[in-house]
Amino acid sequence: MKRLFLNPLIRILFIVLAAGAFIFLESILFKTMFSNPGSSIESQYNILLLTILLFLCFSAFLVVWALKNWGYANKPWVTLFAAYGLPFLAILITYTWLQFENAPLIEGRLVTSFFRATWQPLLYFWQVMVLLFSLWLLFPRLPSNPPFQLKELPVGILTGLACGLINVFIISVISNMTAQQDASLTAITPPSLLHWMTISLSLSLAPYTLEKFYRQVLMQFWQKRYGMTKGFWMVAGSFAVLTFQPVLWLPALCSAIVFGILIRRQHVGTIMIAHALTNALILFVGWQWVY
Repeated sequence: MKRLFLNPLIRILFIVLAAGAFIFLESILFKTMFSNPGSSIESQYNILLLTILLFLCFSAFLVVWALKNWGYANKPWVTLFAAYGLPFLAILITYTWLQFENAPLIEGRLVTSFFRATWQPLLYFWQVMVLLFSLWLLFPRLPSNPPFQLKELPVGILTGLACGLINVFIISVISNMTAQQDASLTAITPPSLLHWMTISLSLSLAPYTLEKFYRQVLMQFWQKRYGMTKGFWMVAGSFAVLTFQPVLWLPALCSAIVFGILIRRQHVGTIMIAHALTNALILFVGWQWVY
């Protein structure tokens, strides 16, 4: 049975059948949910968002699976393009189309608020899913590290608290200088499902996937190709810019520098703890400036 499943045609057929079953079940769910007069608008909206999240998760798996079968394993630049380049192209095409159609959404700051409230959390989810599946399928043999020891836990906690406080301070200063804080007060409030999804990802899968990919995969790849110093700064710069939020560029760069230095002496688990605590402080103290 296992040998039969390894046949590429059988795997493709299985994926097509799974996609068809997913679409069929969703159509039944939509018909039942949206035709029910007793269901609230919020419930319908959350069901729609949950469907989008499931679709993005399935699509991310298909993209990474296709890259593996096309011979793009152990090539971090391909993973970067899939996680960040593809959604950037989608956003660029959508914005260009809205400009061409003179859509009311692009007037004033509405498109920016809409991006921060809906597209940004969905973009974040896509990036984490692509990196997660890539670590599983494209980079199965990561460099082995000594096992994580409890004595490293205080280092991760202190680093995370320090980076988080510094980041919140930088974000508040930049927001006040650019008047972004005033704009955020009238921004679209993100739906509750996206709000809690973003918090959950930021404190769990995101630190794991980002640190494993940037610090263990990408840094070693670029340092071997471009040298230790140049590779270090290329990873730090990419980590910052690819947040796609100018207000986070400087804070993310500071964190990337600290994490890049720390990985030389500490287990990657220490960096994950620091990353999660940094995210926690940014989300719970500076949420209004970020989303």
